[in-house]
Amino acid sequence: MEERLKINIAELKELRSMDVFCAVLAKKKLLSEEGARIVRRILKTLTKLLLDYMEGEERRKREREKKKYGL
Repeated sequence: MEERLKINIAELKELRSMDVFCAVLAKKKLLSEEGARIVRRILKTLTKLLLDYMEGEERRKREREKKKYGL
């Protein structure tokens, strides 16, 4: 499960750069306003998930260090 989660996190990091790509498409009128709005909403959610995961990873790392050093 951990390996699958890492794959998903890597995919999420790539999707974050798609926000800029979609903004350029919307500006050039190659992506409709509604489409751009949907993409922004999805990317906002994915970014939040990524940040939540990274915070959890930091917390787990600190807990492992506490156990390792007996703190």
